[in-house]
Amino acid sequence: MAKRLQGLLAGVIIGALLAGGTVLGASTQRLDAVFNSIKLFVDGREITPKDATGKTVEPFMVNGTTYLPVRAVAEALGKQVSWDGATYSVYIGDMGGTLEEPALRLVDAVNIGRSWYKVYSKSDLTDHYGNEYESALYPNFTGDSSENMYETLLDMKYSRFKGTIYVPRGANDDGNSYISIEADGILLYKSPPITKTSQPVRFDIDISGRNDFKLLFEGTLWSSRYLGDAGFYQ
Repeated sequence: MAKRLQGLLAGVIIGALLAGGTVLGASTQRLDAVFNSIKLFVDGREITPKDATGKTVEPFMVNGTTYLPVRAVAEALGKQVSWDGATYSVYIGDMGGTLEEPALRLVDAVNIGRSWYKVYSKSDLTDHYGNEYESALYPNFTGDSSENMYETLLDMKYSRFKGTIYVPRGANDDGNSYISIEADGILLYKSPPITKTSQPVRFDIDISGRNDFKLLFEGTLWSSRYLGDAGFYQ
């Protein structure tokens, strides 16, 4: 038997499907949505649509038109899907580098490695050249690079990793330190030696087709080296 959902805003429902479950906007148009256990098949294989958090999202009908979650369909076809909130645009597949914001910020990714900490102090989000950052992570300083490893799984969804290595304002530690970036066991980047007087080091790394992503801190114990405004781009 069909389930009927009445009186919802069309923009809310459709926006939620585009974002994989996140409400992005609303209009004043009202609608009746009918859920009737609609099945989705791609090339003969049944797909269970899910949002970005893994929650099942059921297709529905409105006035004879069937609405499907964009993310589930795109991923079933092997395509990336992204939402640009600034222009209210959905991108399926290659976006040609049109998005200025990362699809996933490093501080929001799931770290399955060792301790890296999110920066909360506003003073630590400013380097000693006066540049300000919206977010940053810094490593747990143990002196053993294996203990200073950040690791996350990308599921081959991203093409670039961008960010800035900086020394926070007021840091006075001595010595050289490095941040290395690996993916699937391959070294993709190693920063120049960073000292307390180093200028910010910006990087832009190709991570196309990579899954197991790692950051490693190496160098002088208790060195203050932060990774600012880093993120994964599609």
